[in-house]
Amino acid sequence: MRNFFRDKSLQNTPAERPRIGDILLCSVHNALQHYRKFVQNSPIYLAAINEFTRANSAFAESLNRLQMKHSYCFNINFVMLKVIHRMVVWQNLLGRMVAAFLEDCNENETASQLSSCRVALEKKKATLEGLVHFIKFVELGDDLNIIDGLTDPLRRFIRQGWLCKWTKRGFISHVVILFNDALLFAHRSQTSGFIRNAFLPLRSMKVEEGDALHVVTDPTLCLTIRAVGRTFLMSSDCTRVRDIWFEEIRRAIDNAKNSAVEKLPQTETFGAKGVPCSTLDVCWYRHATLGINAIIAAPTNQMSGYLLRKYRNSTEWEKLWVVHANFALIFFQSHQEKEPLALLPIVSYHISLPQLNDEIDCDNVFKVSYNTHCYFFRTDSLYSFSKWYECIRESAISSSPLDVIANYMEAKKLEITYATVYLHNLIYMTADFNTNYSLVELWAVLIIRC
Repeated sequence: MRNFFRDKSLQNTPAERPRIGDILLCSVHNALQHYRKFVQNSPIYLAAINEFTRANSAFAESLNRLQMKHSYCFNINFVMLKVIHRMVVWQNLLGRMVAAFLEDCNENETASQLSSCRVALEKKKATLEGLVHFIKFVELGDDLNIIDGLTDPLRRFIRQGWLCKWTKRGFISHVVILFNDALLFAHRSQTSGFIRNAFLPLRSMKVEEGDALHVVTDPTLCLTIRAVGRTFLMSSDCTRVRDIWFEEIRRAIDNAKNSAVEKLPQTETFGAKGVPCSTLDVCWYRHATLGINAIIAAPTNQMSGYLLRKYRNSTEWEKLWVVHANFALIFFQSHQEKEPLALLPIVSYHISLPQLNDEIDCDNVFKVSYNTHCYFFRTDSLYSFSKWYECIRESAISSSPLDVIANYMEAKKLEITYATVYLHNLIYMTADFNTNYSLVELWAVLIIRC
């Protein structure tokens, strides 16, 4: 890291040429006061848009037409939040630069200035998280055809996802949404979108593993919920997802029971409205689940740049401008195009390195796949490859435990790849290395020197 910011090739440049740290410090310092005002006023802006949308049908219709356009990939609230996301990127970058500069005793002053900017950005973190919750409630209100009652200052979103609920007709697919005060069930209609089935308070709820109704042969995928005098049997498609839901519901119930009544939301009645949906659809079709931690961390994984894309059955690589945001890949013909060619939600996708039977003979290639869908992406450098691989791996929250193991193994393979490339670079840069050494011998020399 330090070598990246203190590269020897930069030390021979004229003194008046600023370094990357100086440029970033100046940019962040000058923009910080404007961003601070924007963050402070963002709750007002977002609330005003939400209120005006409900009060003015003409504005709501115009906004809906805008968001339904092919060139408009996200809703207006996400676009508003995207401006604040830049502060999250700055904070991450400043933290890395401070750590790098602290390794050099001559950079204490610069590190102190960068650190002060990073602290200023950290103070806005709570505001940003509050805005994420608010926008999530607005999105869920659109998805679930709810006008009033869902958004509450004391309510917090925890998790959403797909589960099956036992009915007289057997297991039926549902979306389940967990808040800090309630659990919401909804099913999908072919004509009316998502329809809310139940809104269960957590304070009187109990949850246990297994099948309390004794209607299934394999209870390891089930959990039983008891609330409002009824018993609900839920089932997932793997034990890992079942365990995630069980632990988070149990924790939410404990927190709700230990909270004062006045600290919990009081609204449990909703009106209806009809608007298109977003990530809830993805969870429905992919049988996936998304938690609030993944949603809050999503801005740190946003990227854009040129990638070469190839399908499994094709031979040609196509150069595209790719934007990764909000758990999706958006493809453009170039960075100057306004309308995307396609949008690919990557929740539950698996990212890996190409296999031998994929017959990929290029470097810096990774594979993104889901069931029979498979895409290959190629970058122009190892650094770009590592950044894209990591950001997509964080967003492709796979629901399969095998995918988790595979991702871990791929990450380990990736570390070995980085180290091997670094080792070969070291061979060429270090004069006293014998280039006739085997790779094992070179690894031994590297370990001894480190």
